[in-house]
Amino acid sequence: MIKDFFRQAYASITDFEFYPRIVDQSFRKTLFFLLFLAGFTALVTTILVGFQILPEVSGFFKWAEQEFPPFHIRDGIMTVDADQPFFCSYNPGEPVTFVFDTTGTYTSPEPLKEPALLLTDDQLFILLGGQTQAYSWKDFVSLEIHNGNLNNYRRVVILLFFPIAYSSYLLWSLFYIPLFALLLSPISRFAGLTFGVRFPLQKTFTIALYSQIPATVIDLAVQATGLNISYFILIYFAISAIYTYLATQKCSLIDT
Repeated sequence: MIKDFFRQAYASITDFEFYPRIVDQSFRKTLFFLLFLAGFTALVTTILVGFQILPEVSGFFKWAEQEFPPFHIRDGIMTVDADQPFFCSYNPGEPVTFVFDTTGTYTSPEPLKEPALLLTDDQLFILLGGQTQAYSWKDFVSLEIHNGNLNNYRRVVILLFFPIAYSSYLLWSLFYIPLFALLLSPISRFAGLTFGVRFPLQKTFTIALYSQIPATVIDLAVQATGLNISYFILIYFAISAIYTYLATQKCSLIDT
């Protein structure tokens, strides 16, 4: 099955003669291909994002081991073992200010330069993008932080990243890939009608699904470079639409 998936994926990009061979396949086979495509896309995305994010996560924990004061949270109250207010700044590119204050000197992060996190005796405030979000320590589990155990938390975060990230990306792929196939189906139907062929929804869905492979490969390649292209979703749709139209034309020529 895996070998067939990669063979079909490669053919969908390089050979328009491939589409007439799969347009009449059962909807069950199309759904199986969708599952493989979503799973593969989610896996590659998880790995790429992991390579980009996890080194930064490790860097932050190493920094925090040196800079954070010892503190613990119990029964919704934070206690800090240091003179306060306690300031430290993490600078991965854009400085992030951390302020530990259980004395009441700071009750809001507004006086701070964003992005900033203010940790008071009963709340966590996050200042970002001109907006302040507040979270009560009562909603957190008991926690104790000192430079002797931060490395353990780092390992837990890394271990949890992959299953959580993969599950999230898999659900997202299972949502947007068939959604785009449905959105592209009218283009496939129109292309068929220009040749006097009326393809049913099942066939237009199959064509549109396979026609997304080129855009998906480009999307993964862009992610690998770390570039952030604005409105890439429009590029994705445009590439898929072109492939859908041309693939349907090829299928129509076989049926006429």
